[in-house]
Amino acid sequence: MTDNHSKLEAIHQALLAQRQLLHRLDDEQASLERHLSGLSGDAIPSAPDPEQRHTLEAMQALLASLTESLSQGDAAQLLARCAAELLPDTTGAIFVDQAGVEPAPRAAAAWRGAEVLADPADLHFEHDQDPARQQLNIEAQGLYLGRIELRPLAAGRPLRDHEHLTLHLLVSAAGLALATHTLRYRLRHRNIRDPLTGLFNRRYAEDTLDRELSRAQRHQLPLSVVLIDLDKFEAFNERHGQNAGDRMLQAMSDLLQNNFRGSDICARASGQRFLLVLPDASIGDTMQRARDLRRDLAGVRVHLRGLHLPAMTVSIGVAGYPEHADTTEELLAAVDGALQLAKHNGGNTCALAEKVPLSPDS
Repeated sequence: MTDNHSKLEAIHQALLAQRQLLHRLDDEQASLERHLSGLSGDAIPSAPDPEQRHTLEAMQALLASLTESLSQGDAAQLLARCAAELLPDTTGAIFVDQAGVEPAPRAAAAWRGAEVLADPADLHFEHDQDPARQQLNIEAQGLYLGRIELRPLAAGRPLRDHEHLTLHLLVSAAGLALATHTLRYRLRHRNIRDPLTGLFNRRYAEDTLDRELSRAQRHQLPLSVVLIDLDKFEAFNERHGQNAGDRMLQAMSDLLQNNFRGSDICARASGQRFLLVLPDASIGDTMQRARDLRRDLAGVRVHLRGLHLPAMTVSIGVAGYPEHADTTEELLAAVDGALQLAKHNGGNTCALAEKVPLSPDS
């Protein structure tokens, strides 16, 4: 048992050494990519004992799997399966809460009879007062990432030494991997998300439009693009302040995110403009959605410092493939022209694009 304990301790120390790499990964993507190769477990010594080799291999597999782009639900299930395998005489549950990682809802998973109530924050055991019950937070790089709770299957039995060490090893590995996943997510999404609204940025929307237009052309499917502009936004900012303008943009962004399909792309194009890419959407359906959206956006209300700020109207332009254009550049020009037409007509309206004339070289 002493020899086994020493080997597990060696694994634990190796993981702690790997954890130090995370302190260099906070803000620099280049640093992140340079050090991620150290997360594979190469620094962990081999374990000749079959049982300890199994523990080592399970931890290495856990590290590799958790650093992939898993959902929080996937991460919770994976951790629970690993705990059930490495701690066969226990029952327990895992709670994962990676702040700032989508999807936002927290997740939990249990093994061998433990129950997770409707709120994942509530991990429930039949013997809640069992003195052998253990609860440890999963943390790394200053991030709270969840917690693990467990107890022996035999009520009242204390955890054995090797179970204590395996539990701490599991928590350490989970913290290392989930923190890496969280940092990866934040670094990746910092490049494609608008920091104020959380919507995609224009570059990402245009890249997506390129891909979706190619797909639409291959499969002879429709594709629509919508451009939205807040009417008299500069005057609103001058009267109520930039904070009020930011709050209005955020409120309208929330409405957009809640009113479109997962396959649709909602982006902040610039300033007070929003660009929507709607795959498989016909012009007729998109115009109707634009009219509904204009009405809904006009109903957005913002409160700031106890004041009820006035509602704002929007102008909307709509263009589509194959009706108005055949390339990304032409579609963007067409939808911009439609928006300008809506503004020219007094704002607070929707306008459909005209066919973009062919260039002399076409």
